[in-house]
Amino acid sequence: MAHVYGRAGASPHDTADRFMHRALVLIILVGTMTYLLVKHVADIGNLGVGGVALLGVAAVSFSVLAKGIGTLEGTARRYYGGARGESRVGRLLARLPEEYHVFNGVRFYAGDIDHVVVGPTGIFVVETKVYAGTISSRAGQLTRNGQPLERDLVRQATAETTCVKDLLGVAGTHHVHPILVFVKARVRLHETLDGVRVVPVSLLVSSIVRRRSSLHPLQIQEYARVLAQATGTRQRVADRRVTPHPGESLSGGSPD
Repeated sequence: MAHVYGRAGASPHDTADRFMHRALVLIILVGTMTYLLVKHVADIGNLGVGGVALLGVAAVSFSVLAKGIGTLEGTARRYYGGARGESRVGRLLARLPEEYHVFNGVRFYAGDIDHVVVGPTGIFVVETKVYAGTISSRAGQLTRNGQPLERDLVRQATAETTCVKDLLGVAGTHHVHPILVFVKARVRLHETLDGVRVVPVSLLVSSIVRRRSSLHPLQIQEYARVLAQATGTRQRVADRRVTPHPGESLSGGSPD
């Protein structure tokens, strides 16, 4: 089992929790307003035109709050979905051979890098996506179901790779390999895009272990030490005894 640092999916899960907490505050506010209106409905009715106006304001307020609750809950669900995807990828990476070191949720200037893997076959910057549909390419651009993606994921993976190279002091691109992994989508792509490998989750592990060895054990230890020091993470001993997810194997097989 690989040496694992940090908890996969922790950052998006925490973000989802924050959105759900905000939604809960609005739900409590709506409940309180409803209670007060019901309790004082007779008094409001006695206000005549003023009472009608007050009820109108209350109705608009309820509509705005309900929309806000729906938006917050929808955003939270998306982040929870991302967290589940990262967690699944983290479980697969944790079962890499012992020579590998897996760092989850690596902070950098623009956010988090989902996973960084250091091992005999090189350094891998792994960005996890939970998009559905079919991923392919057209004119050098990623598409989903034939339509361009809303975000430039190749550019994102490239930027994250540059950050890792700068952090580790790695010159050139020989040892550092960006990977975009799709947990749900079907991937119909057989070439790299601007140096970024795009794979389904079923091929992630094999994309790492089947490369030619390029790092000496001493280099691996040094890069892992620098990453651990820079990110302030410690090895998660429990993750070295991870229980396989149903249908998954060390070769990266999965139910999808």
